[in-house]
Amino acid sequence: MDVKDDTHRDAATPGPHIQMTYFEAIVQAQLEEMHRDERVVLLGEDVSVHGGGKLIECFGKNRVWNMPISEGSFTGLGIGAAINGLRPIVDISTASFIYLACDQIVNQASKLRYMTGGQIDIPIVFRCCMFSTGSEAAQHAD
Repeated sequence: MDVKDDTHRDAATPGPHIQMTYFEAIVQAQLEEMHRDERVVLLGEDVSVHGGGKLIECFGKNRVWNMPISEGSFTGLGIGAAINGLRPIVDISTASFIYLACDQIVNQASKLRYMTGGQIDIPIVFRCCMFSTGSEAAQHAD
């Protein structure tokens, strides 16, 4: 993967056209946002290994957090981090696992602003991908 970390420009500034995969574009976008805003953190399962290698090299374990296999828990942790001033990107590695985090997303992240009369803001990104390759078992194949 050829991810460029020398790009400290904002997205509106024209730059060279670089051909990359969708996955590389995601990592590149995260890299640019993490350079732009020190409050951006990435958390998820194996994020320092799968696609986050360059990110952990640049930003270290203080901003790239490996989580246990507990999507609901680390989604809640991301929401708490957002409430406390960070701007987390929560990586739910397999789209099927979003169901395990739905309670946190639907009943916490999406409603807290309204439940508190706008006193709490939740600046958070949830992302998940589906890499359908077949023979992935029931929980990996939605």
